[in-house]
Amino acid sequence: MKEPAVATRENFDASVYKNDEAGLERLKLEDGVRVHEEVKAQLDVYARDFAAKRVKPFMLVVAKDTEHANGLVKLMESEDFFGVPISQRGIKR
Repeated sequence: MKEPAVATRENFDASVYKNDEAGLERLKLEDGVRVHEEVKAQLDVYARDFAAKRVKPFMLVVAKDTEHANGLVKLMESEDFFGVPISQRGIKR
């Protein structure tokens, strides 16, 4: 069974982003991808160490509407999102 997780930051102050909604959104997406990649690596190590079936984690991104979702996909598929488009990281939508 897959258990949901939420990426959080210690001492995070969202008010710093009160005039930068796009910056906050990007930060949240980047944190989510970091958690996803870490879990993926941990599951891979576990599967190898215990000769277990490999489990593929997933990341769910919630958008306000279709237009917002398309904007998030465009951001995640851009070259400047972690320097590599999300499609080249093995993550699919």
